[in-house]
Amino acid sequence: MKCKKCKSIESTIHVANVGDFCLDCHNDYMVELLGVSKMDDFPKIISGYDADGIIEG
Repeated sequence: MKCKKCKSIESTIHVANVGDFCLDCHNDYMVELLGVSKMDDFPKIISGYDADGIIEG
């Protein structure tokens, strides 16, 4: 399914009762919704710990 906003990139994030967005359009939506400044320089890959406490990513 394509992003609700840009209609060109595959959507990966679903917001209930709003629609489906690609990562960039979701970030734009959150910036607008929360009234915060947009960060243009941030990593697109994140890391997290699994159930055994080992970092993945």
